[in-house]
Amino acid sequence: MKRDVNKILVIDDDKTVVGVVAAVLRGAGYQVISALDPVQGFMAARREKPKLILLDIMMPAGGGMALLQKLTSTGDVPVVIITMLTDPKIEADAKAAGAAGFLKKPLNPESLTTLLADLLPAPD
Repeated sequence: MKRDVNKILVIDDDKTVVGVVAAVLRGAGYQVISALDPVQGFMAARREKPKLILLDIMMPAGGGMALLQKLTSTGDVPVVIITMLTDPKIEADAKAAGAAGFLKKPLNPESLTTLLADLLPAPD
């Protein structure tokens, strides 16, 4: 089993995106937990205590921005935004709310793993 230092939570309402991102992360040696909405994501973050969270902004049930604010209020876990939105204001708002990074969909696996290397220790 992988050490908890390598545990990443992916929160996105698109199952295909979650599957692709999880495959890239697992291929890079990370342990992946996923959630398909903000409520599940918040509960998974509290229960699983990941070392990093990848969060989609555009989601139902409260939305990703509200969840970002909840998750970053403690400052314990870096949250990286993943989104198809191209509005620079969204990125600025996310960073102002405490996002540790911002990646645009479709995700480039190399950009994702580079960002993770900057934010986390290398996986075992």
